[in-house]
Amino acid sequence: MNYLQEKLENYLETYFEVVSFITDNLDTPKLSQLYQEGGKGELWTLARELTDEFEDKYDGKIWDGGWFDSLDEFLEEKINAL
Repeated sequence: MNYLQEKLENYLETYFEVVSFITDNLDTPKLSQLYQEGGKGELWTLARELTDEFEDKYDGKIWDGGWFDSLDEFLEEKINAL
């Protein structure tokens, strides 16, 4: 796998998990309000922005475990700050 393919695969894995997290937590007040005010487009933008930020924060990190925990902590922090 070349560098660009690897970057894309990493991004898509993160994006999938971010979307899953948002979907699983739509009943929380902050995400529910965001959806009510901006619809799916607002959630799509949020998912993209969170994925970009997480990928930038950990760019080049070689994970030997802890990726899911780090992503969950990151997302909980970001969602609570909305």
